[in-house]
Amino acid sequence: MGLTGNKKDTNMKKIVSLLALFLISLCLYAQQDDRQDEQKVNEAVLTFINQAEMALEMGNIDDAINLYKQAVQLKPNLQELYFKLGETYAKNSKNVDYLRNAVENFEKYLEIETDSEKTRPVKTTVDRLEYMIKYLTTKSIALENLNGRWVSNFVEKKLNDRSFIFDFERINERLRVEMNPKSLLFSKIFWSKVDYARPQPDGSYYFGFSEVQNYNPNPATWDGARSIGTAAVSALGGSDLAVAGTGLLVDLLQSKDVAKSYIKTYEFNLKPSNDSLLGFIRIVADKATKGNQSREMDEYFAISFSKPDPIMTAKGKALKRILIESGDPKALEYYNNYKPYNIAGNLGIVVGSSAFGLGSIYWIGNVINESVDKSLQSEYNDYDPNYYFEQKKIGKIITFVGAGVLLGGITSKVAAGKYRKKAVHFYQEAMKEKASPTVALNFGVTGNGVGLTLNF
Repeated sequence: MGLTGNKKDTNMKKIVSLLALFLISLCLYAQQDDRQDEQKVNEAVLTFINQAEMALEMGNIDDAINLYKQAVQLKPNLQELYFKLGETYAKNSKNVDYLRNAVENFEKYLEIETDSEKTRPVKTTVDRLEYMIKYLTTKSIALENLNGRWVSNFVEKKLNDRSFIFDFERINERLRVEMNPKSLLFSKIFWSKVDYARPQPDGSYYFGFSEVQNYNPNPATWDGARSIGTAAVSALGGSDLAVAGTGLLVDLLQSKDVAKSYIKTYEFNLKPSNDSLLGFIRIVADKATKGNQSREMDEYFAISFSKPDPIMTAKGKALKRILIESGDPKALEYYNNYKPYNIAGNLGIVVGSSAFGLGSIYWIGNVINESVDKSLQSEYNDYDPNYYFEQKKIGKIITFVGAGVLLGGITSKVAAGKYRKKAVHFYQEAMKEKASPTVALNFGVTGNGVGLTLNF
């Protein structure tokens, strides 16, 4: 029995030893696999870092960010990766979202890194980035507020008392400025009627437009005007002196029509102030030449802009919609009177001006033809004064009818303008009443005696 027991114990020890050896070998094998996996991860992270640095050298910030993010997924506790991500986001210093991501990654770096020598400059960078975020956010709001149409409130006499009108459009972090077709400048010849406002250190915005003019008079135009003018005066029974005077008048006008050449720049510097833009316009003409004269120009004019009330520029359906929203019956009543007068005015101006132009051309054309036939009658003997009398009569009738219709159209437009002003006036009065609630003060009787009552 004793021998049998010893043998069993010996066998058990051998089994235990074999199991121990097996487990040790498994652990060693697992550790070897872990080391191999760790090495592969490190190699992959290094590859992403190398590629990200190459992307930065090529100026591809977004590609570099994506590569660093892939590295972070493999090594989420490696603080250097968060530092690299923060640095990369911060390179796009004009984008608020990128700067916020930079701060977020720098803060993750600070959570992991314990060395105060390394964290101190990073904390300084975070402070600076937070100021930039605040500044750009304020600037972004300012740009958003500048969106829309701006009309000058005051223009000096020298600038013909006409308004400058600009349409501002925010495009990302830039402010596009375009001349409105109703602007004083629009009819001039510019290299471009669009510019981008440049922000200045004092918070103002600068933009400008360069006008170019190269004009050479056409003698043939004046020769034609001289021939038509003298022929018309002669046909209307003018004396030889009147005919000669007409020719001299055309000569005088032609002498003032000289070659012009200059580059004129209109520079605007405007600063937002509440609901206005305040600043100045500078007009610079670089060696403007007119005929034999040459001069330079450099003048400043104070100017202010504001956003127009929509009711002041609205037309047609847009005007009617605004008046309906006001709910004022008088405003709608005057609008309903404005509409037919406006349509009649537009129609009268178009039809009247067309008839007046065609009738005048037909009338003057027959006057000229009659004059030519008179001068040639001795050679051809086919001049018929009655024929030209009838033709000129037709031209006169069309001309005078056209003039009458044109005058009626202009009168209707004036009446339409008055009705529109009345409609706008009642609209604005209704808006004032809505904005300022009335307060009624009365005597009243209460349980305690006589007192004052306020009705809002």
